[in-house]
Amino acid sequence: MNQASCKMNMRGLLAGLAMAVALVKPACALTTFYSDFGPGTTYSTTQGYTVSGASTPDGYLDYFMPFTAATSGALTQIDIGLTYGGGSNDVTVYLLSDASGLPYLPSIINFSPVFAMASFQSTSNSVVTIDVPGINLVGGRKYWLEVEGDESTIDYWNDNVEGATGTYAYLYLGFSLSSEFTGSGTLGAFDLLGTGPTPLPSAIPLPATLPLIATSLGALGLLRWRKKHKAKALPA
Repeated sequence: MNQASCKMNMRGLLAGLAMAVALVKPACALTTFYSDFGPGTTYSTTQGYTVSGASTPDGYLDYFMPFTAATSGALTQIDIGLTYGGGSNDVTVYLLSDASGLPYLPSIINFSPVFAMASFQSTSNSVVTIDVPGINLVGGRKYWLEVEGDESTIDYWNDNVEGATGTYAYLYLGFSLSSEFTGSGTLGAFDLLGTGPTPLPSAIPLPATLPLIATSLGALGLLRWRKKHKAKALPA
């Protein structure tokens, strides 16, 4: 092979390598702001929190789960371990800010309708995925994720299997009135993903006192209850 042919072959080889590198660029990994899923987005398939509408036997019941953003950035995806129990299978998901350790209404953003993909107590571990249009989160700040069922829905926010616990909040219109609307225990399974860290605009204004929370919740016309409703596997 002469020198000219060798140079041409070398140029062709370099061009081919450059094209191959361009085609196999690694995809950008998503930033995890929070996750309590097990490996492969697994969660408990036998236990969870009942999310139900006003016309169901349990009455209106929805839950708020807390999380602290691990870093600042743009939220682009929410995944929830939500399963179907009965009714219309139609829920609304809300992202809320925090005020003195409790959820603050109105929400930052909400998504509706959202539908559970798997039935409660199935073994699929499928998750509900919501695309978020670039909501900025601030690292170290506490937020809340809420799931609310429509009139006839009975769904379940399944427990996490990673041992994540904390104080959650709920709204319940049922049979036993209580002045409290918080409980402590295993949290529902969910994650929040996106890109970051990124330069952020001015922080979302937050209220400073608990009376504002009471006003917001009162405006919804909902009663607050203490009873914790947990869905458990049926005996064999």
